[in-house]
Amino acid sequence: KYSVKCKYVQYDFNNTDATVLSSFKKSFNAVVKSCSSVGILINNVGLSNETPEYLHLIPESDINQMLTVNNFGTILMSRLLLPHFVERKKGALVTVSSASCTHATPLLSCYSATKGF
Repeated sequence: KYSVKCKYVQYDFNNTDATVLSSFKKSFNAVVKSCSSVGILINNVGLSNETPEYLHLIPESDINQMLTVNNFGTILMSRLLLPHFVERKKGALVTVSSASCTHATPLLSCYSATKGF
């Protein structure tokens, strides 16, 4: 009934290597150009603690990883697709969050903060 096609590009947002990121951007832009139009971007990325933990006991590397994946990933994807939406004067960005950002979640404060970003 509808001629809707779904395409995707996979990327590990924990990998911030400049070469890998550049390759991903090229792949992503190629997918966008291969479509007659892109109408929606669903940002559905998330990473939490391996185990619930008090904030002051979470290793800084784990906090950085959560910030990189949960926040940088969302910003990167939005920035890549926004020029296409602006050019077409339409498009939708949907960011999937978590109930943890609206309700206190014991021992998941860092995750909750990144999802409420």
